[in-house]
Amino acid sequence: MKLVELKQAQKTAVTNLKKRRFDLLEFYTFKKDRSVTIKLTEDSARLIETGYKELDIELND
Repeated sequence: MKLVELKQAQKTAVTNLKKRRFDLLEFYTFKKDRSVTIKLTEDSARLIETGYKELDIELND
């Protein structure tokens, strides 16, 4: 797995989210004990944070 800078990860997520190029996009910390996941379906998107905080947010278009 390739390490990327935070700004690059943010840019990748936003760009790909707008173009809907993926169904699932996951970002992990260096130690892999925390992650942020973006899941796309045909009509919605979900943001899931695991690790320090457990968070699950439904994103509306």
